[in-house]
Amino acid sequence: MKQRLRNSIWGLQIPHKVKHMIWRASHNAIPTLCNLWKRKAVNSIQCSRCLTGSEDTVHALWSCPALYVIWQGNKVLTKLLRYEFDTFSDLLGMVFLLKERVDTNLLAIIFWLIWSKRNSDRCGDKFVKITHIRGRANTLLQDFLAAQNPQYQPNTESVRAVRWIPPILPHYKVNFDGACFTTEGAAGLGAMICDASDKVFRALAQRIKNLISAATMEALTCRRAMFLAKDEGVLDCIFEGDA
Repeated sequence: MKQRLRNSIWGLQIPHKVKHMIWRASHNAIPTLCNLWKRKAVNSIQCSRCLTGSEDTVHALWSCPALYVIWQGNKVLTKLLRYEFDTFSDLLGMVFLLKERVDTNLLAIIFWLIWSKRNSDRCGDKFVKITHIRGRANTLLQDFLAAQNPQYQPNTESVRAVRWIPPILPHYKVNFDGACFTTEGAAGLGAMICDASDKVFRALAQRIKNLISAATMEALTCRRAMFLAKDEGVLDCIFEGDA
């Protein structure tokens, strides 16, 4: 089992620094708060992202509720969230068994970016937002594969059109969009709040008489969607636009 996991990790088509980090994580050898606490280097093991769980390797890279927005775009990974894994190597073992349905190269880079963001946040540095990690990981993977093989063609599965995915309990999802109608000299915006069962909780549509720029329209629409969620008492939500 250990040899198989080792071969799977080092056989990934990803940068070496990512393989090295995944290898260390599989041996519980990254400085999570739980590991630092065992060495008496910190006084608390509470995750700084969700403020509810203990930050071990599985929590830091996979099961923290703050990371759910990353996994909800993949049905297989969403189902895996229902299971509890004692160690990160257990999770990796399951993922590699499902490699026909999960892009393990992409997932490894996502794990690496999650850990990089965690470290940057603790140091007060700026890093890519959690909601952008999957897209950033895909770009890094495509660039790496293209550099290794000039004849490489990007994986169309990775760049296919995005479809709407319902949120994971207990989150809500707020979708919003705006449009400008130049012939009428007006604009319009809309927003919709959906729950995890794919049901519409609240929606609105608003017409704006004065024509404004597309960028201003998107910003105004996002602001209106945030006020809608606040007015309805929906605080644990994910905002999604098309800009």
